[in-house]
Amino acid sequence: MKKVLLSLAVVAALGMTSCGGIDVDAAAEEFCACAEKEGDDKTKCHDEWVAKYKGAKGSEEDGKKLGEAMVKCDAGSALSVLTKMQ
Repeated sequence: MKKVLLSLAVVAALGMTSCGGIDVDAAAEEFCACAEKEGDDKTKCHDEWVAKYKGAKGSEEDGKKLGEAMVKCDAGSALSVLTKMQ
């Protein structure tokens, strides 16, 4: 199941990327920081993350790296957050 979720997250992350330059490590770190929050604070954190990175550009490799990092630190939220990115 986790492998399926990882695949879906990577595909969703790739949807937000193309050519350009997203700082994948910073984006992943910020997303993972949200995982430590609870309730409304977590939702607000995710919404701010989406607002900041929606439309961001990066390579296919960047999308894969970001998706993997997101699933690793918060698989439960990764897919729903990445869905908001599209």
